[in-house]
Amino acid sequence: MVDCPQLKLVLPARKEVVQDAFWAALGTTIRGVLYRYVATLPHHDLSYTQWQEAKALGVELQMARAILHEFTPALADSNDYESGQPMPITDRSLLIDLDDQGCGDQQIFWRAFQQAQLDYEPVAPNHSYVGYAWYDSLPCLSEVRFEIEQDGKVVGVEPWCEEQFSSGADAPALRSVGINFKVQQVWAIALITNGSKDSQEIRLACDVLFLGDSDRYWDEVEQIPMVLSQSAQLSVEDLATLLEASYFSPSTDSDADSVYTQREDFCEVAYERATKALLTEQAALQERMMMAAERHLRWIVPSNQKLEIRLVPRGVDEPLVCVELSEMD
Repeated sequence: MVDCPQLKLVLPARKEVVQDAFWAALGTTIRGVLYRYVATLPHHDLSYTQWQEAKALGVELQMARAILHEFTPALADSNDYESGQPMPITDRSLLIDLDDQGCGDQQIFWRAFQQAQLDYEPVAPNHSYVGYAWYDSLPCLSEVRFEIEQDGKVVGVEPWCEEQFSSGADAPALRSVGINFKVQQVWAIALITNGSKDSQEIRLACDVLFLGDSDRYWDEVEQIPMVLSQSAQLSVEDLATLLEASYFSPSTDSDADSVYTQREDFCEVAYERATKALLTEQAALQERMMMAAERHLRWIVPSNQKLEIRLVPRGVDEPLVCVELSEMD
């Protein structure tokens, strides 16, 4: 109190500062000192609002350095999300702003974007930089929507709108096979704007499109409606990974299994779902059995032995399970 007699504390505890005019002025003075220090640095990452405040306080700063993180699509499990590597801005940089899109739509679009091999370096938005000239001049991709082409008809798809394919005027144009819709082509359409220049619309071919709300289907993977293109190039592993990224978010309930176990359970069902969608019911069943053996049996088999198991359906007149453990050849 000797060096700052105007500083007042809230009585009686004196644990908080009185928010008066002096306190506000002190904060402004301190920020001015910090901005003058920033001015001595070779670069900074301050927001445009902070840059403006520094200017108002008489401190001329250079613009924030032109670096953004590489774009990565959102994940249903936000705890597992990691931002991309920092990337210097170049004349090939493209800002991809999909904050309004669900994680499933982002995952599907990003796969199509990568497959198209466009001559862009995609970067993620940093909205605190809005106002800097270099940031505002970046071409920006946004407003992604999806279309389905089938029987000579193009149908626009609303995000997470499976009801559109079970009823309504568009339903007859689509051929439903269970919960997998087989169509000629799935398209992702996005708008690229470039400052004051004319906007450009791009169309990207997609292998698959999910129609199920992530909040509704995250624990019912086998029921997720999806649209598959006839020219789809994705593997079972690709589709299972997309399902996991789009839908898996672990439960935090006290009676839930560990996150590791929840993820294993989800991935097992997702793999079966992907196999069933891309291959056959029989292949899906075989994959499910192999995954169960890999998960629960393989780790208990001695390194110098092999395990052979024969299972028969219930009701068959022979032992239900035959197990043979033998030495490796």
